[in-house]
Amino acid sequence: MATASAPSVGRQTLSIPVGDVRDTLTIVSGRGGSALLTVKSPAGALLLRVPHGGQALVADFGGSHAPVLVVRGDDTECGSGGCTYETFTFDPVSNRVIPVPAPAVTAYRFGASGSGIITTSIPEPGGIFGFLTPNAHGFALSTRLYDLYQHLATTEYAYAENGTPAGAWTAVGPPSYSPTAWEGVPFTSAATAVEGLLQARSLNLPLQGEPLIVPGETATVWNALAPLARWGDTFTPDSDAPTTSQSGTNTVVAEEVSGVAASGSASVLQAFQLSAVLSAGPNGGFRVESVTLAPVPLPIDSAVLALQAARRAVRDHAVKGPLPTATLAVFPVGLSWQIVEGGGPNGTPWASVDAIDGQVKLTAT
Repeated sequence: MATASAPSVGRQTLSIPVGDVRDTLTIVSGRGGSALLTVKSPAGALLLRVPHGGQALVADFGGSHAPVLVVRGDDTECGSGGCTYETFTFDPVSNRVIPVPAPAVTAYRFGASGSGIITTSIPEPGGIFGFLTPNAHGFALSTRLYDLYQHLATTEYAYAENGTPAGAWTAVGPPSYSPTAWEGVPFTSAATAVEGLLQARSLNLPLQGEPLIVPGETATVWNALAPLARWGDTFTPDSDAPTTSQSGTNTVVAEEVSGVAASGSASVLQAFQLSAVLSAGPNGGFRVESVTLAPVPLPIDSAVLALQAARRAVRDHAVKGPLPTATLAVFPVGLSWQIVEGGGPNGTPWASVDAIDGQVKLTAT
């Protein structure tokens, strides 16, 4: 896959091959970092207009498929966490440029009769956001985790024809994380040292976790935390401050941690009560000597169970009228499930379900 780009400086043009003709892409930068991207046919007809389109990448498939255009937001849509991106391709049937949906996420909707739950998928609610790097198959997207290490989660995406004019972006393999090794992050409190170890364990990065464990206890402590390795970047520390106490010369940290094992419709929310014993380490830091995990029972441990609980609440109390017919995105926040109509976290709130006691709170309309 060949790529070409038009940088967001001044006025730039790029020629895009579409079959036997070439369209013209133009980016005009304005004041304050804003820009406008347009694509015109050889006859001058406007095919696409993207406000705040600051940079373009064109994936050329050599005639086997119409090119795919990746448009990065201008400077007003970029920040420390990355930039926004939109993608487009040309539909020869309708003779127009159409958007390619952002990578899909698992979502749910009630059956037409209201008696069942159907797994479906919707474009990623936030669209494509992060640091995008083109490659031979499509692109790699890196997103910041904003944790103690400032990890980046990088996922590879490939463009695939799926029987629709737009096609789709599909993930290629699981995400990878960086940095992967110790970088001298100073953890000067026992609580942050524990959190640093848990983050390393949930991402399965032993070279980051090893300096936070007492020498000779690395394998024991690492293995004791093995259940967290299924969580990946969904690890969530205690919403309240961890409890810290002294036991002789040791420091004991206790907290509740949670995360999501597996993904999509197979995902399960898990939680543990954790207790870690730490001793003083070099340079004023701390190291973990031992750790125990006690499972926290979660009767509502999946998105499907959360939907069923919300549906029962609607039927039992008749406070919301008919069940929603739109796609419902369900996602955990701590130890509760948030249910929204439409586009994931950016959709319209419909209900929240407590994973521990099953309490349902329906959003008033």
